[in-house]
Formats: sequence, C-alpha cells, structure tokens
Amino acid sequence: MPAKVGDPIFNSQGFPHVLKGKEEESAKFIAEADPEKVQEATRHGYIKGLQPEMRETFNKVMDKVKSTEDPREKLAFLQEQIASLETKSHIKENQILARYLKSELFHVMQVYHVEPRTFEIPFHDVLS
Repeated sequence: MPAKVGDPIFNSQGFPHVLKGKEEESAKFIAEADPEKVQEATRHGYIKGLQPEMRETFNKVMDKVKSTEDPREKLAFLQEQIASLETKSHIKENQILARYLKSELFHVMQVYHVEPRTFEIPFHDVLS
C-alpha cells in the first residue's frame, strides 16, 4: 500500500512520525517529528491508507465515539455512521471509510462485550 499524507511512519530508531508530503525534485518524504503533532495525528491508532479528507472524517467520528460513555450508544452511533456511508456506496472513499469504521465497531463490541440489537444483512447474502 503506498504511503499517503497523514500516514504514520517510523524512522530507523523506531520513533513515530507523520507523513506530511513529498519533495518533487528529490522524491524524498517530508515527515513531521514533533511529538505533540504526531500524538494528535495518531490519537485513534496508527491508521494507514486514508486520504487526508477521509482521515479527518474518521477522526471526527472516533472523537465522538470516544467522548460517549455508554458502550451501547457508541455501537449505535457507529452503526448509524456506517449505514449513512453505505447508502452512498457508489463512492469508493465511502466504502473504504465504512470498512475502517466497521473495524472500530467490532473492536468496541469485543472490548465492552456488547452486541448491536439489530443486524442488517443485505438481501443477496441471505440463503434461500
């Protein structure tokens, strides 16, 4: 997977940095090494592969999830966000972001030992 702006990277000593861009002339990466900025950029884990706009949306959703106390509310909010993205599934970025949010949904389910009250299964996945 090619590195994208905002992806976490690690230097040879193992310290985290965040990819800021690439110099066109020398084809070298520009990395942010300031620990506070790296902490801010990776506050929801070392997520790789999201475009900057998608990463911003992901972080906003996860900030809301993190600020919610009740695990069932976290689950309901994530399901709502995933459903809204899947209604616009013809846009590839929405499909990618929905997959990342589904992973977070499953993580919340495992950590808090809760399950959603309803499961939506696409019609074509139902066996007859």
